[in-house]
Amino acid sequence: MKKRALLLSQYYYPFNAPGPHRCAKLAKYLPRFGWEPVVLCAEATPENSVGWYDPRLEGQDPCETIRVSYPHYPIRTVRGLIEYFIMNRYACHISPWVLYRRMMKRGRELLKQQHFDILWATSPSIMGLHVAGRLAKEFGLPFVADLRDLAHEAYANPDFTCRWQMRLEMKVCKAADALIIVTKPLGDWLVEHYDVPVHVIPNGFDPDDFPPIDDRKTEHFDIVYAGTVYYDRNPSPLLDALDLILEEGHDISKLRLKFYGAYGPAATPFIDGRRCRDVTFVEDRISLQDMIQVMQRASVLLLLSHTQPGILPYKMFEYLAAGRTVLSIPGDNSSTDDLLRETAAGVSSADPAEIAELLKRWYAQWQVEGELPFRGKPEKIAQYTRIRQAQRTAEVLDSLCISK
Repeated sequence: MKKRALLLSQYYYPFNAPGPHRCAKLAKYLPRFGWEPVVLCAEATPENSVGWYDPRLEGQDPCETIRVSYPHYPIRTVRGLIEYFIMNRYACHISPWVLYRRMMKRGRELLKQQHFDILWATSPSIMGLHVAGRLAKEFGLPFVADLRDLAHEAYANPDFTCRWQMRLEMKVCKAADALIIVTKPLGDWLVEHYDVPVHVIPNGFDPDDFPPIDDRKTEHFDIVYAGTVYYDRNPSPLLDALDLILEEGHDISKLRLKFYGAYGPAATPFIDGRRCRDVTFVEDRISLQDMIQVMQRASVLLLLSHTQPGILPYKMFEYLAAGRTVLSIPGDNSSTDDLLRETAAGVSSADPAEIAELLKRWYAQWQVEGELPFRGKPEKIAQYTRIRQAQRTAEVLDSLCISK
């Protein structure tokens, strides 16, 4: 008989973001390893998903899913102002307040009506972790906190809100029976600060989402960035490299640098006034399925790494699955560089001159062959599938049930 796990994620399908995908793929593959999952989440709507709603994710639930509806108050309303400026800043662990109350109520009902062996909750949203921690304490169940990132690592100069999130995160960590984090540097930090078992389970990709394509030859040499330009993610070294190539008089008329999903006002300041502006495009967000096809037909996939060590962008794993050469523009991120070396999936550089030489060589190869061959190691990349991630999570859940 399968053991049963209640998986709690505030953000879930059809909300298209890393947290929902991590939870949904875990729910999809846990049954292979002796666990029956049930998901408790907020109901995502176009109004409350702020541009992250993907209708093509509707109906993609891999298991029983209980969605909790809640009213969305626009920021121009009094309730919206209270939620945005007061609750999010001073009480983010119970915000949105209506959703918090309803998730607590629905969680209690589920745990009274059905048998569960364990609770697992994932970030983002300290509120979701807080709900799971409270429910686990009330019902005497083991609680696994899947943190993904840490508040102290997410911001170089934390403000009051971030510092408050750190304190709430600390409370969650102390209440958990086990912690899961996505990189070893972050795991090492947790081991130093908490007397709780820590497990490093990285993000991954679902092979089912990336069916093979027959012909990779393309009309354009596309450099594709799939994600948001924010915080310290700076594409300037690549743009400088393109400007250098154009200043040298090279013809790169078939090259296109395309930012998908990048918030326009955040991306355009890097582009304005440059020689390479004519080959650089900021595109709207598109569905996950369409984005996968774009990535699979790109010549180069651009990764903008965090300057904070230990943070490995989720997008990196989709890039591995897409099977295209990765160009990482880093700060000082050993996690990204280590993964690129391990898988031979691409290169990392912050030097515009070095990047320019790479691009000229790759572009020339593409002109001759019609594509840029991918040199990644399949056996290494296979270690980062969602199946492997679910197996390792199941081992953590099993160990807690045995110990209890």
